[in-house]
Amino acid sequence: MKIIISCFLFYMGYLITFTRFVDDEMNNVLVLVDSLADWKPYSKTNSILTVSDYLKYKPQGKDRKLVINLSNDYSYNSEGYYSSLLAQTRGHKVIPIVDIINKVEAGTGIRMDSNLQKICYQWIQKNNIRENIWYLNVYFGTCKEKGVERIARFIFENYHAPL
Repeated sequence: MKIIISCFLFYMGYLITFTRFVDDEMNNVLVLVDSLADWKPYSKTNSILTVSDYLKYKPQGKDRKLVINLSNDYSYNSEGYYSSLLAQTRGHKVIPIVDIINKVEAGTGIRMDSNLQKICYQWIQKNNIRENIWYLNVYFGTCKEKGVERIARFIFENYHAPL
């Protein structure tokens, strides 16, 4: 019998979910950080590796993992970039994938369809926002602001990355 333990954590503004199968100690989530000290205040877990260690990491078995790469450097030839590339090569599900890293690094924008633009405009009017630039905190496709949930989902689906 497998006992599933789920844990939800916030790390630098990101909601992270860990799932652990207790009987065989199989862990399906790896979180990559630049330094283990970055994670230390949050939770003790075997699911944390530095990006440097991940590049040296030899996976046990053929289990598919979810790899969440929270490196601060995704530039080409960086350890953060190559960690995502290696995770994809190993067949792991990775956030962010290399295509998204390249889009972000290149500054490639996305255009919302007219329905989403309308929702956005109505939300700005309703909340009496007068600034030219405003911020929407999106966490894995969700946000706390009511009325712009579809926009949050759209952003995450198109930029599936911790930004």
